[in-house]
Amino acid sequence: MPRKKQEINPECGKRMKQLLKDAGRTQQELADASGYSQQYISNIASGKKHMTREFAEAFCECVPYINGHGLREKLRAEYLLAQDDYQTIGMMESKAVDRRYTAYELVEKLIDVHGYKREDVLDEENSYSGAVIRITPPSGKPRDLSPSEYMTLLKSTNDYLSGQLLLLFHQVENPAEEYSKTKEAE
Repeated sequence: MPRKKQEINPECGKRMKQLLKDAGRTQQELADASGYSQQYISNIASGKKHMTREFAEAFCECVPYINGHGLREKLRAEYLLAQDDYQTIGMMESKAVDRRYTAYELVEKLIDVHGYKREDVLDEENSYSGAVIRITPPSGKPRDLSPSEYMTLLKSTNDYLSGQLLLLFHQVENPAEEYSKTKEAE
């Protein structure tokens, strides 16, 4: 039975060449370290051969990646295989944190749109605890929240909105449970 021909993604070769260049390594050095032939590596780089998962994993073991802080991180095979754009797990986690803070910034704008004002103030009664966040409603008495209470407000508002969107667009029976599943996947 003939083997199924694998589709060649030229992005894999481009990423491999760039990562080798960034690491100051040659194809021959990669061949020596990985056990794959220099010809095989050259064929991937030039788009003549399909990059296998096994090769991508071997590449990630052999080629160092130094992040912007001068620390070594392990490259991800999924990046090399052009399955996503996160070179390392650290980059992937950083993007998830960025998304979460962007969501919280949007919730803060939503609070503002509804006429509530937010200000950081020094907690004079409990000076050891530092600042508090004062929320003043459009009409009414202001309320002081600790930073953790304020973060809980932002998180719960974001979670509620996400659950409602899941309910509306995905017709799920239990939006809170479904939202939890999506958060675990991140």
